[in-house]
Amino acid sequence: MRSLCYVITLVCLLLAQVSFAQNFEVPKSFTPDTKDFPKYAKDVVNCENWLENTPVNEQADKRKEACGFMVAWISGSPDVSMEITPNIVTFTEADPQLLMCFMGGWAKYAIEHPKDTSRAHGNEAGLRSAIKLYKKNPKAIKRADSMDQLVALEDKGKLDKWVEQQLKK
Repeated sequence: MRSLCYVITLVCLLLAQVSFAQNFEVPKSFTPDTKDFPKYAKDVVNCENWLENTPVNEQADKRKEACGFMVAWISGSPDVSMEITPNIVTFTEADPQLLMCFMGGWAKYAIEHPKDTSRAHGNEAGLRSAIKLYKKNPKAIKRADSMDQLVALEDKGKLDKWVEQQLKK
């Protein structure tokens, strides 16, 4: 009986994830010159979740619109600051969607943890988001050694340590 409850709970969570991915709408009222960036923070988090969970070869127009919103918000937000480090973001040749998910993952982390301005934690969150997208889209995203190495580090629980080493270089 107890294991049946766990299975039912897991199924409900998975279905909620799928339905969420279908319900995200890109905010039409956002403009980069707005002074009200915090008002759209929840939309950024929802956008990142949608980008991570929606296959890259589906809803191309909406994905492009979502990426445009994400980049505009990140670029103008006074509350989120990120630094793209070339020796960490080594996977851009595989697919530009990975970089978008990296940036979105960092922004999502910064929004959800406003007091944590650690570059390491931001990079880790961004990498985990890119890894998630990479794993979910094995046929749509070109395989890349750099991403395969990051996946292996994450699977071994060594991604955090690797990020720290890269930031010291």
